[in-house]
Amino acid sequence: MELIDYVNNNGIDSLKSDNIKINKFKNLKLVKYKYGSKLTNEYQKYCKGAIYNCETNNFVCIPPKNSELYNNQPLSKSVIIQDLIDGTMVNMFYVNDKWNISTRSDIGCNNKWSDKSFIKMINDICDINTITNVLNKNYSYSFVLRHKSNKCVSNIEFNSLVLVDIFDLSDNMYVTDMNAHFNINVPFYIINHYAYTNIERLMKLKCNHDWKGFIIKNNNIRYKYINPEYKKAKDITINSNNLLYTYFSCKHDNTIMKYLKIYPENKKDFDNYRDLFNIMVNEVYDNYVKFKIKKTIKFNDIPFHLKPLINNIHDQYIIKNKRISIKFISNYITKLPLKRIIFIMNNYIN
Repeated sequence: MELIDYVNNNGIDSLKSDNIKINKFKNLKLVKYKYGSKLTNEYQKYCKGAIYNCETNNFVCIPPKNSELYNNQPLSKSVIIQDLIDGTMVNMFYVNDKWNISTRSDIGCNNKWSDKSFIKMINDICDINTITNVLNKNYSYSFVLRHKSNKCVSNIEFNSLVLVDIFDLSDNMYVTDMNAHFNINVPFYIINHYAYTNIERLMKLKCNHDWKGFIIKNNNIRYKYINPEYKKAKDITINSNNLLYTYFSCKHDNTIMKYLKIYPENKKDFDNYRDLFNIMVNEVYDNYVKFKIKKTIKFNDIPFHLKPLINNIHDQYIIKNKRISIKFISNYITKLPLKRIIFIMNNYIN
């Protein structure tokens, strides 16, 4: 296996020269490539949160290999096709006399995207011991965590863990038949597989954004097909856990209605942000009129967070010779850098 062979010949720290980030957790090292990196070597494609044991000098966790977009490349007859699940990758592996859980960036799953850590999300689904009791210590397991507190793009009806890959640490290879790996009932879902002849039909399916697509395992190469409707939805989605930032990003791009079709659960917050924004705009207009037109207040009477706006807006009046209205102010503020808008709006949020 390319990553294992490379590290055996060059050492784990040699990966740093290939734009691979290495995070150390006591005697373990987590290796991952940086988002957006061009992966020119095969061994780099396994660095999605792989775990290396510095005491035994071997890998104890190998996550799914990075996949490239499918573009009708030739395939063997023995390909494996499985659903591509929208969610957060979680790995389980045995080392230091215990089962460990990791994400792409953290061992222990104590990191979080929302108010709840990933380990707490897993515990919401089931007791972790019920999972590890059915696992083999000679393998590492990769799941996709789907939780309502950590929605990516697809809608989530119920919280779940989906097993998507198993790596045999003794033979240094992925397990091809994950269902046959277990001889008892398991407290998680196992990824759905399709027949090879279904590729063309799968690509022609008309599904909404809830279906992300599928993975093709072609010998040692992996391809992915992304559902066009999922891609459209993802392009609208803002990669931020700050909902206020998301609102104004959508407002700037005029995509609020499209966004709320994907995330209807955020409508109440968006309505609140809209109302607070209108309050702020009206305050700016009121202070502008009193200071620049009626001259009934002094500059020091203007709230601190609005002072720069008053001057900037008046500069626009001088340059463009346009009447300053509430609509003009609203459009002007909407086009400001997002960080500046957030700074102003934070004065209106309890």
